[in-house]
Amino acid sequence: MRYPIKYLLLASALVAGGLAWSAAPNPDAPAAADANALPASRVEVKGIRSPARWPYRAFLEGLDTFDDKRSLAPNGVLTFVLQPAAPLPEHATVAIDSEAGREILPRSGMYFAVPRIDRLDRRDAELTVTVRDTQFAQDRSGEKPTMLARIVEIGKLPVADVRSPGLPDNVFRLGDLRLACQVTVAVFKDQSPWWFNSLVTGFIRKSNWCEGADSSSFSPRAAQGFIALTMRDGAREERFTYDEPRYALPLPAQQRNWSDETLVTIEPAPDESTP
Repeated sequence: MRYPIKYLLLASALVAGGLAWSAAPNPDAPAAADANALPASRVEVKGIRSPARWPYRAFLEGLDTFDDKRSLAPNGVLTFVLQPAAPLPEHATVAIDSEAGREILPRSGMYFAVPRIDRLDRRDAELTVTVRDTQFAQDRSGEKPTMLARIVEIGKLPVADVRSPGLPDNVFRLGDLRLACQVTVAVFKDQSPWWFNSLVTGFIRKSNWCEGADSSSFSPRAAQGFIALTMRDGAREERFTYDEPRYALPLPAQQRNWSDETLVTIEPAPDESTP
């Protein structure tokens, strides 16, 4: 079996370095839904050469993780966020394709919900976007990626977004962010070889990828860069400032000893285009 070059590069880098086991919110985003009645599908995407596609089964793993760890965000709503290098054209569609046909999923901007279709064959179904896969070659935020992000190409993958209702756009609940990270990791692990996942675990030096020093690659991201964030849990409050805009919400080291009910408020970076 031939693996993408990124897997081989990571293996070489970790062996050479001696690394081992010693590692924005959208209020209009569609709500997650149970769609067992939807038809299964896979069709050729007409007019698109090498369309963006990912295994549907990986997103089912994400849905399972969301259900299993729901205590982190009892009222949270799960959607996924596309990360194209440039804005998608209006006609771009997100769909579940299989041999039986195609089911188009509603999307709002970059946000879309993945339905659970029990009758669908997990082995051949794919989640596709009707644009070239090169549209997802890099993170659209413009933030300099970490070394781990360069290797795993996490910027190509739709990431999870979990939001509890009633919060302003610039305020996030920490339990929501933690659950979103777990879902993203579950999706990523399912579509990667087991040995590659083992190497990433060695790189991060944590079995829980959402707690590793370099795991900001899997953290939920703000739609707009921010220069400060404030974490508030009851009477406890702490503010973090940055010299350059950041996108990861928040870094794992900042989450230690904070409860799931902690509210994270970001201060967006000034719009450089504004005179």
